[in-house]
Order: sequence, then C-alpha cells, then structure tokens
Amino acid sequence: MAGTSVRARKMRSSLSRTTAARLRIETTLRDFLPIVGPPRKIAFIHTPKCGGTTVMNYISRCVGGKESGRTGKLTELWLGQSPSNEEIERARAGRFIAGHYSWDSIERLNLSDDTYIFTFLREPKSRLGSWYRIASEFPDDLVHEAARELAEKCRGLSRVELFSSRELAIRNMTDNCMVRQLAGRLVTYPVADDEWPDLLETAKSNLRKLDFIGLHETYDDDFIVLMQQLGLPHPHTVPRDNVTSNWVSGHEAVECEDEVAAAMAPLVHWDQQLYGYARALRTSR
Repeated sequence: MAGTSVRARKMRSSLSRTTAARLRIETTLRDFLPIVGPPRKIAFIHTPKCGGTTVMNYISRCVGGKESGRTGKLTELWLGQSPSNEEIERARAGRFIAGHYSWDSIERLNLSDDTYIFTFLREPKSRLGSWYRIASEFPDDLVHEAARELAEKCRGLSRVELFSSRELAIRNMTDNCMVRQLAGRLVTYPVADDEWPDLLETAKSNLRKLDFIGLHETYDDDFIVLMQQLGLPHPHTVPRDNVTSNWVSGHEAVECEDEVAAAMAPLVHWDQQLYGYARALRTSR
C-alpha cells in the first residue's frame, strides 16, 4: 500500500460536505431551541485505534472545527514531549477537546465540573494488531520529526519483530498504552515493573470519573448512545473513518500465530485487566 493512500485513508472523513453542513446547522439550532443541546464543553480522550477518528470527525462537524476554534486538538504521544502551556491553553479554548492525550493533560486543562469527558476502548490484542497495521505502513512524508523517526523504525517489521522490539520509541507506542494513557503516563517511558499495579489502579480510578466509556466491540450502539447523551444530531448510519481491520501487511499472513501471541502478551497484560474492568464498570452503570 502506498504511503499516500495510507495518509489519505487516515485523514479523510466519510461525511460529505452536505452532511457536515447539516450537522453544524442542526447543532446550532439545538443550542438556541428549548431542547437538550451539547454540553458547554466536551473532552474526548482518544485512545489510538479504538474508533476515535470517526467520533472526533463527527463531533467536530457538529460543534465546529479546529479552524473556527471550536475544536481544540491536543497531542501527547511522543517520548518526553508533553504539551506546552500554550498548547494546553489553545485546546482549553475549544468547545470540543480531542486528541491522543492522557489524564495528565486532563488535569492540566483544569476543566469545569460540567465538562462531559469520555473515551472509547478496544480489546487490547485487537487494538495492538490494528496499530501494527498502521505502523508497518506509515507514509514517508510525515510532518512531525518524532513520527518520521518512529516510521523509520517500524517500516518493514513483522508483528513478532515489532512486538519484540526494545526500541523505546516503539515500546512507548505498544506497551500497555491504555493503562498508561488513563493513568497520565503517555510520554514517560519505560515503566518499572513495580509501578504497573499503581498505574492500573490509577487508570481504574480515572475511568470511574468519566461520563461515558464506549467500546469498539459495541461501536455502532455506543456511538448512537453517546450522541444522545451529548444532545447532538443522530446519524442515519454510523460513519467509519480510518478503519484498518481489513488491512493485511506483507509479513502478517505468514507468521506463526503462537509466536505473535507470545510477543504480544507482555504488551497487553495490564491493558487486558483495565479493559475487563471497563466492561464490568459499564454493566454496573
């Protein structure tokens, strides 16, 4: 797959301009009419490869995009590169704050109590497999220097090679990322063995503070429920953006699945516990 097609697939929204315009008009009317409109502030903790691009695109079409200042984008992915104070302030100014950021940024944003905060999670092995399909086909023309360096390290690796890699830039993207993201530890790595239990408990505690937890396995239903809770227009059909489930990288089809599972196991150990907790938490609510 050519790099340009990967970039196009990643960036393009499945919503037409006509649909996007309709969503924006209807959301604006909901703000002024005596019906439930979207909360004053919405924050989406976007866990990579959990269906978040679709959610982000859809809500930003409803409330207004980055160009208008109504959507604030925040990125917290790269080793040692926490968002600057200026980036935090720009994101805080938006009505909808979205991006790959951690709980550390939630605390720095100092959001009001009425902010609606949510996330989507995915079965950890499935999430990591989807991330591999992206990582092994990164385009050549990435703008961010850290992204270009990561792409160079990942390009051409098999699943076993990538999941077994000791490169910190790769491990930072693969090692129990859901726990680290919800515990506020996305850009600091490695993690000492004795730190993981506390990180897991912190992530569980932060999960309980969220207004909504969506799951990739029940995505269509959860998408509709989320829009209902947000008071946003409902789609006739749930859109799907940046889908990688049908991609097959060159090395993927010929590897021993037992070896892949063994290489993947330590990278999902803590995430699996968090995911099980998230499912139980949803049921209890």
